[in-house]
Amino acid sequence: MPVLFGKTYSKDELLARVGDISQIAGAQLIRLSGGMADGVEAIDFRTGSGLHFRAVPGRGLDITLAEHNGRSLAWRSAAGEVTPALYEEHGLGWLRSFPGGLVTTCGLTYAGGRCEDQGEALGIHGRFSNTPASNVWADGEWEGEKYRMWAAGKIRESRLFGENLVLKRMISAVLGENKLWIDDVITNEGPRRPPHLIRYH
Repeated sequence: MPVLFGKTYSKDELLARVGDISQIAGAQLIRLSGGMADGVEAIDFRTGSGLHFRAVPGRGLDITLAEHNGRSLAWRSAAGEVTPALYEEHGLGWLRSFPGGLVTTCGLTYAGGRCEDQGEALGIHGRFSNTPASNVWADGEWEGEKYRMWAAGKIRESRLFGENLVLKRMISAVLGENKLWIDDVITNEGPRRPPHLIRYH
């Protein structure tokens, strides 16, 4: 049962006091406007306990903003939210679209500094955090006396005659709690074993 405002509520008690659960908590799809963030879709989570965070489908469902009772839980860069259409892969270009935030995923085939590997010039930290997720779904529902909200999607890194890696990501939180869960499952859907490296920044 959720604890809100210092009191424990049953599902029935809580629903008798609100018109819609989104009054207190939920996962809501929003669209940012203006500047380099114009058109960026995001999913805002609010747990009703003061925890608020934002997952961005256009950036591999990374968490670019997190706060508790209005206090920031994560450093954010001056770039802020940047549409993945402006991603610069080569050299130091990754730094122009790095938002900071609570979780930036690096990979899936390389991470770290720019370099050349087997004749291929690699930029910083891989393509993942500038790759839009597909099959994105955000919702919430009661599981007995617990209300769980989530966002899920698939992020594919692939190319002809190369890697074909898929990361399935589920981000979830529970009404009245000050924590979140990130569940990632990576599958190689290609015929060969590609290089693989993942880093949570």
